[in-house]
Amino acid sequence: MSANGLASTASRCYGDAMGWIPDVSVIPVHDVPLTRSDEENIAVAILPDTPFTSAAVGYVSPGAVQTPHYHDRPDDGDEIIYLYRGTFRLITDGRRSEPHDTARTGPVYVAVKAGTVASIENCGTEDVAFFAVFAPMFKPGEIRYVT
Repeated sequence: MSANGLASTASRCYGDAMGWIPDVSVIPVHDVPLTRSDEENIAVAILPDTPFTSAAVGYVSPGAVQTPHYHDRPDDGDEIIYLYRGTFRLITDGRRSEPHDTARTGPVYVAVKAGTVASIENCGTEDVAFFAVFAPMFKPGEIRYVT
């Protein structure tokens, strides 16, 4: 059982001198509880942390815009976002990208530095789905919303 109560399929595959990657965990994302973040205007499934990263799967509803926000991280870091379904625009520091349609162009990789205001606008007819990884680990309270 992981820290957030999820059962995982773990199998011993290898270790190293530090002992920090001894197992591989397989967690079906559809088994992770989905919660609605009204403050951020997304639905999110928080995945189990690793020693150095945090990850989540998020969804932005059709016609919705994720609340503009940035991560106040004293140790700096990045948020890596892999957008793999839907049609969306990225909004960074008030600038809107051209629409990206993953059905036509394939998934999109985005790296956002700490302190950069960003959000996702769904301009399609299905949920925009994304996978986000935080390095170093996400810390509660680091999100600052910009209204």
